[in-house]
Amino acid sequence: MRKLTVKGICGECESEKTVDFCGGCPSIETEPIGYVPAPTGNTLNLCQFVEDSKGQSWFIDGSGNAKLISAVKGIQKFTGATGMFVTVTNFDLPSDLLTAEEISKKLIVNRQTNVQIYDESYTIDTANNRVYFGWQLENEVVEIILLN
Repeated sequence: MRKLTVKGICGECESEKTVDFCGGCPSIETEPIGYVPAPTGNTLNLCQFVEDSKGQSWFIDGSGNAKLISAVKGIQKFTGATGMFVTVTNFDLPSDLLTAEEISKKLIVNRQTNVQIYDESYTIDTANNRVYFGWQLENEVVEIILLN
């Protein structure tokens, strides 16, 4: 057993870190790890929240068990976008029959790195797979991210 001082989500703490115990202070790995964790048997990044090589978020406990926290189902980035909408071609937008709250949980829309709010700054048209904006895009960067 080795004693570690780590910056964790609960603040700075000392932890007796063993293979099967986190010591009550998980940490966040700020750099993406170079692999996708297995459901069990992990030996690296124990007691950490991590981002895998595909951009998905995981927690790996002290026993090496990994739990997928969020998964990206699709992502599309537009550079130099102009007009009132972008047409998504990498994945299908969620059904517009969902409530606004459900759509907001499944679809992340960034415009010039600012997160947009469904029904306030954008709407979707699933028939044409488009995201419409409330004001003109003028040579902008737009990211559309669909979560599982």
